[in-house]
This record gives sequence, C-alpha cells and structure tokens, in this order.
Amino acid sequence: MGRTSRGIGAYRTLGAVVLVMAVSAVGVITSCGGGGGGGSNGDLCDQCGERPDGPCASSITIVPSEGQPQCTDAVDPATGTCVVKLACRRKVDSGQRRCYPLAPGGADVDYQFRCDGSRPGGTPGPAPTFTPTPAPTATVQQSCGNGTVEGTEECDGGVGNETCGTRGCSPPGGSLSCSTVTCKFDFSLCFSGGAGCN
Repeated sequence: MGRTSRGIGAYRTLGAVVLVMAVSAVGVITSCGGGGGGGSNGDLCDQCGERPDGPCASSITIVPSEGQPQCTDAVDPATGTCVVKLACRRKVDSGQRRCYPLAPGGADVDYQFRCDGSRPGGTPGPAPTFTPTPAPTATVQQSCGNGTVEGTEECDGGVGNETCGTRGCSPPGGSLSCSTVTCKFDFSLCFSGGAGCN
C-alpha cells in the first residue's frame, strides 16, 4: 500500500511538471517577444502583434543603402530618403512577429529582406542567383588572298561590281583596285586620287 501511494504521488508530481511546461511553451509560442505593452513603433525588425507590442506603424522613412529594404515609394531628391511600408508577419523560425517591409508593388512582404536573420511567413528561401558566363564570341577567320571576302575585308582578289564612282569618288572615273596586302579598296588610280571615296 505504501509503495502504491508513493507511485501515485510521483505520477501526480510528474503530471504537474508536464502541465507547467506545456503552459510555459504555449506562452512562449503565442508571445510576440519581450515587449512591455504599448504599440510597435514600426521600426524594421521591431516586434508586432496584438500582444504585447501592438501593430506595426504603417511605414518608416529610411535612407536607402545596402542592407536596407527596397523603397516602396520613389526617393525624395530633396532629402535623399524614401518610404518603406510595413506589415506584421510571423517569423519562420519562432512564434514571434516582426514588422517586415512590404515588397515593391505592395503585394506582400519582401521575402528577400532578412529581419535579424529570419525570413517571414515560412516561405521557401529565394532561389539562388547566378550570372551565367557569356559564351565566347566566335571570331571570323579571314585570310587575305584566298578570293573570298571574310570578316573585315572589303575585297579579296577583285573589286566585284564596285568602281571608283560607286565608292563615292569625285570625279568618279579611274580604276578601282583591291590591295593584296590588306584586302581593302585601293583608290590610288581613281581620278579623284581618293577624294570622297569610301
């Protein structure tokens, strides 16, 4: 009988401990953190919620810089500041809520922006960004003197239907030729002496 009483007493004590732990856990999960009542001032990463800190302010004004969220409105050129609208969202890794910036366009919070290391709303992480390596630009192989106009050559082994006149020489007469060294038009025998030729 004495053992049975002690066993029941131990179970009662264990049950009381489990009950206290469960109540404490619920208190932690539903809490917004260590705020002392009143309302959230709306700063980024500030706690928010119905209890104990209250809702976020509707927006804050920041000086845009690296590490800051994207501006909701355009930057004011007179002050160099911009407005960031805020929304209260639960953190992905705890029951706490934070004032997160709205995404540009105001559709939802800006999930790219980290608030004290935590992402809001249990959303998947953003896809990693990468810059693809551009494919090397193919260079056109050219060989002056092979009879085929390639790359930057103007001519190769002849001038085709071109004349001093069609190449803009003034006066237009004379004999247009093609340099066998550079595969560029040679205007030296045109009557213009090269004037106006192209």
